[in-house]
Amino acid sequence: MMIFPIDVFVIIGIFIFCTLFTFFLGKSKGVSLLLSLFGAILLFQTFPFVKNLTVLTGAVPLALNTLAIFLAFTAFLYFTLNRYIVGDFFEAKFFKSAILGLAITALVLAIMHFVLPVDALYNFGPKVDTWFGGNFGLFWWIAIPLGILFFI
Repeated sequence: MMIFPIDVFVIIGIFIFCTLFTFFLGKSKGVSLLLSLFGAILLFQTFPFVKNLTVLTGAVPLALNTLAIFLAFTAFLYFTLNRYIVGDFFEAKFFKSAILGLAITALVLAIMHFVLPVDALYNFGPKVDTWFGGNFGLFWWIAIPLGILFFI
């Protein structure tokens, strides 16, 4: 019997990556990443040619293809926002980096659960699925990172 489910390690891994990303690259890069994820959700949901760009067949290749399209939108927006989000944001304060990393992690989990069909790559267990309670849950998983961004 496993004491910690693998979901805990996946979530902690995402959190550590996002926190270290923000800590070493600065708050402005973390804010750019968070905002680019929001924009990528909008672009991915409304882009009319997603079906034309999914050229692979099978569950795992299709999930990878869809993930690549989403990451392309995210990268485009991230590098675009980096040109405009500049200033005195480079603070190497670990607490603020961890809070911003938590906001990014929450949004990434919401994207994995609601936006991208990544079940073929990784499917969270039923305990994690209870955290995402339908559209009401989607609202809070998207609103909370914005609220965190307001306060940091």
